[in-house]
Amino acid sequence: HKIMEQVNPKIIIATDNSDFRIRTIFLVAKRYNIPVYHITYGFIGYDCYEEKYMVADKKLVFSSNQKQLLNNYFGLKEESIQILGCPRFDKLFRLRKEKNNKLNDNFKVLLGSQPYSIGGYGSITREIKLIGIKNLFKTLETFPKKVKVIIKPHPDETSEEINEIKLLAYEFGINYEFISHIDFKNLINEIDLLVTFHSTLALEFIIIGIPVCYL
Repeated sequence: HKIMEQVNPKIIIATDNSDFRIRTIFLVAKRYNIPVYHITYGFIGYDCYEEKYMVADKKLVFSSNQKQLLNNYFGLKEESIQILGCPRFDKLFRLRKEKNNKLNDNFKVLLGSQPYSIGGYGSITREIKLIGIKNLFKTLETFPKKVKVIIKPHPDETSEEINEIKLLAYEFGINYEFISHIDFKNLINEIDLLVTFHSTLALEFIIIGIPVCYL
């Protein structure tokens, strides 16, 4: 209530999964008669309350397929869903056409890392995360080609977590490099495989035609 009173927004747009944070803001906003719109990023699960019991005035989706999914699985009204389009994904489809032969013979893996759960936030434990990365590095040891791992930490990963990955890479003799952001135009002809725990990166790499593996 304090947020609504202090900020006094004329409209609220959520561009995230419809978890309890978004749900709370939407419910309070409705009490103040503030219009709310929800843009679902990526695919949604059955635990998303905004899909099951919609509060938003409009749900804005990327495509007709996404609209059909929401209609089929959650029975939302046709008029409550509006197709917005997605410049980010449209750009990736165009970029896919530029994919040529690889620039070198090395097998390059992009590891899209994720933070482990701290204080209930996050969906994987430290043990599960480290076991997954160990298994990946063990597998890469057996590859006949030279392997390089490009590691993209999640913004919420701590320096301690990043150091743990570095130590594992050193332990298994992995040739690795850390990057701070994803540049699809540069990576499209470099990366052979994306490996992640759970990330929207998977959807983006599928779009540009690079195989994806989940740990």
